[in-house]
Amino acid sequence: MPLDRHDFGQMLLDSQGTAADFQERARESFEFESGEQWSATDRQKLREEGRPHLVFNRVQHIVNTVTGAEMVSRYETDYRPRSASMDDIDTWVADALGEVYRHIYQRANMEQHISAAFRDAVVAGMGWTETYVDYYDHPDGRVITQHVPIWEMAWDPTARHANLQDAAYIIRGRWMRRREFLRDFPEADEVFGAIGGAGNDFPGGYLGKSVDGGNYDTELAKELGNTHGCLV
Repeated sequence: MPLDRHDFGQMLLDSQGTAADFQERARESFEFESGEQWSATDRQKLREEGRPHLVFNRVQHIVNTVTGAEMVSRYETDYRPRSASMDDIDTWVADALGEVYRHIYQRANMEQHISAAFRDAVVAGMGWTETYVDYYDHPDGRVITQHVPIWEMAWDPTARHANLQDAAYIIRGRWMRRREFLRDFPEADEVFGAIGGAGNDFPGGYLGKSVDGGNYDTELAKELGNTHGCLV
């Protein structure tokens, strides 16, 4: 049964607390990993006392070591017959599938995006990629894999299993240009203003980031041109 806008809006609101809490911790983790390990209050206090606020960033060294190990020991997916007693045609099919997968993997540059998601997971606890078939820029279809910033993700707050396997829904929210949004969702043209039009209520902080106090930011719209805030 397809969701209506009200159902989606409720799921979006329900996911806010969980996503916002995670993203706040993730920001602290990324700042810590990048060397921002003193709070603003502590830095100000040290300045007033004439003391340096030095950072010996061992965290970044450990993160680089772990992520570097992932890069140099990437696994490769291989296809094999289920049984050694299979005939030659099964072996040939398995080898062909392996070559097709390796071709797609290389064309999509998957290793770079997977490594970026892995680094996110090491630092913040979660990493995301999206894999889809692109028919817009490639009419014959082309498999695309992209690293997804963790700030764009929200999920069912009742999920408890690893990798969110028991989540009833997972939401990705990102800014899209109006023409791209309508290309993907042409039926939304007549309700577009209610979703992201200037002057309408917009789920501010939909992924932990406030947008004009909860309303669509008209100044941002002017800056970006033909761009509206759309959740997809």
